[in-house]
Amino acid sequence: MSVEPPHDRHTAADHHRAVHEALVARARRLLRDTARRTGLLGLVAAGVLAPVDAALALGIVAGLILGLAHLALLSRTAARLAAGAAAFGSNGDRPRSFVPFFWLKWPLWALALGGVLWYMRARPEGVAAGLILSLAVFAVSSRKHVS
Repeated sequence: MSVEPPHDRHTAADHHRAVHEALVARARRLLRDTARRTGLLGLVAAGVLAPVDAALALGIVAGLILGLAHLALLSRTAARLAAGAAAFGSNGDRPRSFVPFFWLKWPLWALALGGVLWYMRARPEGVAAGLILSLAVFAVSSRKHVS
């Protein structure tokens, strides 16, 4: 009669899935808060600057939207990589990532930015200001969610 050691019910895939789901839930809350604050900031900027300089207001709103889209993609990728690293620590498998996405992301980002600047009559400094503002809003929101 042989005695088998008790089997752990939780496999590495379950651990990976649980960590991934927890990280995605936190990222969604953070992005929801960031989107709400970014939308409010975009409305205020558009309302204040539209009578003075409509192209600058359009650039700021477009920059805020592009910045928020970039942060959404970045948080999704970061959650996936963190969950893969957690699974790597638990079972020794290498974390998997979608490498072509990293190579395709920057040309697509440049095309989106070029499209906004070329087809919309937005001022480039407005787009840059919107991108910087979206990062600042994300930093403030993440500070709230971390502490």
